[in-house]
Amino acid sequence: MLTKIFKSTRPATLVVSILSTFLGIIIAYRQGYVFTNHAWDLWRIFLIIAAAVFLQSGMNMMNNYFEDDIFDATDGPRNLEFLGRTRSHLEITIFKVGITLFAVTALIAIYIAAYTGIQLLIIELIGIFAAYAYAGEPINYKKYGLGPLMSFIMMGPLMSYASFFIFSKSFSLQPIICSFTLGLFIPAILLA
Repeated sequence: MLTKIFKSTRPATLVVSILSTFLGIIIAYRQGYVFTNHAWDLWRIFLIIAAAVFLQSGMNMMNNYFEDDIFDATDGPRNLEFLGRTRSHLEITIFKVGITLFAVTALIAIYIAAYTGIQLLIIELIGIFAAYAYAGEPINYKKYGLGPLMSFIMMGPLMSYASFFIFSKSFSLQPIICSFTLGLFIPAILLA
Protein backbone atom coordinates (compact mmCIF):
# COMPACT_ATOMS: atom_id res chain seq x y z
CA MET A 1 0.00 0.00 0.00
CA LEU A 2 2.81 2.44 0.84
CA THR A 3 4.37 1.82 -2.56
CA LYS A 4 1.12 2.71 -4.33
CA ILE A 5 0.72 5.84 -2.20
CA PHE A 6 4.29 6.86 -3.05
CA LYS A 7 3.71 6.16 -6.76
CA SER A 8 0.59 8.34 -6.66
CA THR A 9 2.84 11.34 -5.98
CA ARG A 10 4.30 10.72 -9.47
CA PRO A 11 7.92 11.11 -8.31
CA ALA A 12 9.30 11.50 -11.84
CA THR A 13 7.41 14.80 -12.26
CA LEU A 14 8.63 16.30 -8.99
CA VAL A 15 11.89 17.39 -10.59
CA VAL A 16 10.06 20.30 -12.24
CA SER A 17 9.03 21.83 -8.90
CA ILE A 18 12.56 21.36 -7.59
CA LEU A 19 14.05 23.04 -10.66
CA SER A 20 11.55 25.92 -10.51
CA THR A 21 12.33 26.66 -6.88
CA PHE A 22 16.08 26.37 -7.49
CA LEU A 23 15.76 28.82 -10.36
CA GLY A 24 14.19 31.44 -8.07
CA ILE A 25 16.82 30.79 -5.41
CA ILE A 26 19.68 31.03 -7.93
CA ILE A 27 18.38 34.35 -9.28
CA ALA A 28 18.10 35.67 -5.72
CA TYR A 29 21.66 34.46 -5.07
CA ARG A 30 22.99 36.18 -8.19
CA GLN A 31 21.36 39.41 -7.05
CA GLY A 32 23.04 39.14 -3.64
CA TYR A 33 20.06 38.15 -1.49
CA VAL A 34 21.04 34.59 -0.56
CA PHE A 35 23.70 33.54 1.95
CA THR A 36 23.75 36.75 3.86
CA ASN A 37 22.94 34.54 6.88
CA HIS A 38 24.13 31.02 6.04
CA ALA A 39 22.23 28.91 8.57
CA TRP A 40 18.95 30.79 8.13
CA ASP A 41 19.25 30.77 4.35
CA LEU A 42 19.97 27.03 4.24
CA TRP A 43 16.91 26.43 6.42
CA ARG A 44 14.75 28.52 4.09
CA ILE A 45 16.11 26.71 1.01
CA PHE A 46 15.21 23.39 2.61
CA LEU A 47 11.69 24.61 3.46
CA ILE A 48 11.13 26.04 -0.02
CA ILE A 49 12.07 22.78 -1.73
CA ALA A 50 10.09 20.68 0.75
CA ALA A 51 6.99 22.86 0.28
CA ALA A 52 7.29 22.66 -3.51
CA VAL A 53 7.60 18.87 -3.46
CA PHE A 54 4.72 18.50 -0.98
CA LEU A 55 2.53 20.83 -3.03
CA GLN A 56 3.12 19.04 -6.31
CA SER A 57 2.77 15.64 -4.64
CA GLY A 58 -0.57 16.72 -3.16
CA MET A 59 -1.71 17.99 -6.55
CA ASN A 60 -0.78 14.69 -8.19
CA MET A 61 -2.68 12.79 -5.48
CA MET A 62 -5.80 14.92 -6.00
CA ASN A 63 -5.54 14.21 -9.69
CA ASN A 64 -5.38 10.48 -8.94
CA TYR A 65 -8.39 10.63 -6.65
CA PHE A 66 -10.65 12.60 -8.98
CA GLU A 67 -9.70 10.71 -12.16
CA ASP A 68 -12.07 7.81 -12.77
CA ASP A 69 -9.94 6.05 -15.36
CA ILE A 70 -6.85 5.30 -13.26
CA PHE A 71 -8.56 2.65 -11.15
CA ASP A 72 -6.65 -0.61 -10.92
CA ALA A 73 -8.43 -3.79 -9.84
CA THR A 74 -5.58 -4.49 -7.40
CA ASP A 75 -6.48 -1.31 -5.49
CA GLY A 76 -9.42 -3.16 -3.96
CA PRO A 77 -13.12 -2.90 -4.59
CA ARG A 78 -14.70 0.49 -5.08
CA ASN A 79 -17.38 0.12 -2.47
CA LEU A 80 -16.85 3.08 -0.14
CA GLU A 81 -18.70 6.38 -0.48
CA PHE A 82 -16.42 9.36 0.06
CA LEU A 83 -17.08 12.96 -1.00
CA GLY A 84 -19.84 11.91 -3.38
CA ARG A 85 -17.77 9.27 -5.15
CA THR A 86 -17.50 5.53 -4.84
CA ARG A 87 -13.84 4.76 -4.22
CA SER A 88 -11.56 2.06 -2.85
CA HIS A 89 -9.86 2.26 0.53
CA LEU A 90 -6.54 3.00 -1.21
CA GLU A 91 -8.01 5.86 -3.25
CA ILE A 92 -9.50 7.44 -0.14
CA THR A 93 -6.15 7.09 1.64
CA ILE A 94 -4.41 8.78 -1.30
CA PHE A 95 -6.88 11.68 -1.07
CA LYS A 96 -6.29 12.06 2.67
CA VAL A 97 -2.51 11.96 2.28
CA GLY A 98 -2.78 14.59 -0.48
CA ILE A 99 -4.83 16.89 1.76
CA THR A 100 -2.30 16.34 4.54
CA LEU A 101 0.50 17.38 2.16
CA PHE A 102 -1.45 20.56 1.33
CA ALA A 103 -1.83 21.24 5.06
CA VAL A 104 1.91 20.76 5.67
CA THR A 105 2.63 23.06 2.73
CA ALA A 106 0.28 25.67 4.23
CA LEU A 107 2.08 25.45 7.58
CA ILE A 108 5.44 25.94 5.88
CA ALA A 109 3.95 28.86 3.93
CA ILE A 110 2.67 30.53 7.09
CA TYR A 111 6.01 30.03 8.83
CA ILE A 112 8.04 31.52 5.96
CA ALA A 113 5.51 34.33 5.40
CA ALA A 114 5.81 35.32 9.06
CA TYR A 115 9.39 36.36 8.27
CA THR A 116 8.82 37.56 4.73
CA GLY A 117 5.47 39.33 4.65
CA ILE A 118 1.81 39.10 3.70
CA GLN A 119 2.55 39.31 -0.04
CA LEU A 120 4.29 35.94 0.12
CA LEU A 121 1.40 34.39 2.03
CA ILE A 122 -0.99 35.55 -0.69
CA ILE A 123 1.22 34.02 -3.40
CA GLU A 124 1.47 30.77 -1.44
CA LEU A 125 -2.27 30.52 -0.79
CA ILE A 126 -2.95 31.10 -4.49
CA GLY A 127 -0.53 28.26 -5.25
CA ILE A 128 -2.18 25.86 -2.80
CA PHE A 129 -5.66 26.72 -4.09
CA ALA A 130 -4.54 26.33 -7.72
CA ALA A 131 -2.88 22.98 -6.96
CA TYR A 132 -6.08 21.58 -5.43
CA ALA A 133 -8.33 23.10 -8.10
CA TYR A 134 -6.27 21.50 -10.88
CA ALA A 135 -8.32 18.30 -10.60
CA GLY A 136 -10.22 18.82 -7.33
CA GLU A 137 -13.95 19.32 -7.29
CA PRO A 138 -15.94 21.51 -7.58
CA ILE A 139 -13.57 23.59 -9.73
CA ASN A 140 -11.46 21.04 -11.66
CA TYR A 141 -10.17 23.47 -14.26
CA LYS A 142 -8.36 20.57 -15.95
CA LYS A 143 -11.80 19.43 -17.09
CA TYR A 144 -12.17 22.73 -19.00
CA GLY A 145 -8.89 22.31 -20.88
CA LEU A 146 -6.98 24.70 -18.61
CA GLY A 147 -4.68 22.05 -17.09
CA PRO A 148 -1.59 22.73 -19.20
CA LEU A 149 -1.93 26.52 -18.87
CA MET A 150 -2.42 26.43 -15.10
CA SER A 151 0.39 23.89 -14.67
CA PHE A 152 2.66 26.19 -16.65
CA ILE A 153 1.76 29.14 -14.39
CA MET A 154 2.03 27.19 -11.13
CA MET A 155 5.17 25.19 -11.84
CA GLY A 156 6.96 27.95 -13.72
CA PRO A 157 6.47 31.62 -12.85
CA LEU A 158 4.59 31.17 -9.55
CA MET A 159 7.10 28.80 -7.93
CA SER A 160 10.17 30.61 -9.25
CA TYR A 161 8.91 34.03 -8.25
CA ALA A 162 7.84 32.88 -4.77
CA SER A 163 11.27 31.31 -4.20
CA PHE A 164 12.94 34.52 -5.31
CA PHE A 165 10.64 36.72 -3.23
CA ILE A 166 11.38 34.80 -0.01
CA PHE A 167 14.96 36.09 -0.16
CA SER A 168 14.57 39.43 -1.92
CA LYS A 169 11.23 40.70 -0.57
CA SER A 170 11.02 42.68 -3.79
CA PHE A 171 9.46 42.40 -7.23
CA SER A 172 11.49 41.36 -10.25
CA LEU A 173 10.50 40.12 -13.70
CA GLN A 174 13.67 38.05 -14.02
CA PRO A 175 12.46 34.93 -12.13
CA ILE A 176 9.15 35.09 -13.99
CA ILE A 177 10.67 35.35 -17.46
CA CYS A 178 13.44 32.84 -16.78
CA SER A 179 10.90 30.30 -15.52
CA PHE A 180 8.99 30.12 -18.81
CA THR A 181 11.21 27.33 -20.12
CA LEU A 182 10.75 25.26 -16.97
CA GLY A 183 7.04 25.95 -16.94
CA LEU A 184 6.76 24.49 -20.42
CA PHE A 185 8.06 21.13 -19.17
CA ILE A 186 4.77 20.43 -17.39
CA PRO A 187 2.47 20.93 -20.39
CA ALA A 188 4.92 18.83 -22.41
CA ILE A 189 4.67 16.06 -19.81
CA LEU A 190 0.87 16.34 -19.79
CA LEU A 191 0.67 16.17 -23.57
CA ALA A 192 3.08 13.22 -23.72
